[in-house]
Amino acid sequence: MTMNEYLELKEIDLDEHVHDVKRKLKDVYAFNILQTLLEGPYLPMSNSAMGPVDLTYLLNDIVVNGRQNILEFGAGMSTILMGRLIRKNKLTATVTTVEHDLKWVKVMETLIKNERLDDVLSVIYAPLKPCPLALQSNVWYDLNVLNLFAGPWDMVVIDGPPAWEETKGQARYPAMQFVMTKLAPNAIVFLDDADRPGEQSILHHWEDEFGISFKIRNGSLGYFVKGHSFNIDPF
Repeated sequence: MTMNEYLELKEIDLDEHVHDVKRKLKDVYAFNILQTLLEGPYLPMSNSAMGPVDLTYLLNDIVVNGRQNILEFGAGMSTILMGRLIRKNKLTATVTTVEHDLKWVKVMETLIKNERLDDVLSVIYAPLKPCPLALQSNVWYDLNVLNLFAGPWDMVVIDGPPAWEETKGQARYPAMQFVMTKLAPNAIVFLDDADRPGEQSILHHWEDEFGISFKIRNGSLGYFVKGHSFNIDPF
């Protein structure tokens, strides 16, 4: 290895280190922003939960752009934090969350009941089934259940079904096909895990099929804005 090659490798290592430090600092900053919503009963956090920076985008958008009718695919900490935000800020918004795991639905229903968020949060059980909207052999939420909810939705959060396995990388593709005609005139659609190959492929499909454009923030959160929207970037 020549000296130039060695220095180039060290420069790459340094760039990666700086990027990692910046990301951690953003997480710390985002946790500070979220602090008032984290006060209260403990919320379970796992590596499948949406990151703190991405959460600030969601919560900023609800407040800044006055979202009213929110649809979420995949229940979790984000669901409860949206509910706490709506209650704390005395907003009139409601969140409908679609979840495929019946046991997790029961857990979420208990958390929602214990925090008295029943009036703003509802978790709908929709098992995963073969779906005409899906790509390849992927399954998606039962359309017979979803078709009971017509919208119009002014905010959609796509964080399910699970798509971390390579064979299920495009499992979230049907979401845009389902909601596109059900969006309000001014609306936003978020896609979590947009740093993964499967989700990146999905974004390209959606952009080509609908003639739309997604922005990527924090490396992992994609979002598409329909109509008018105020800036929601926390940084």
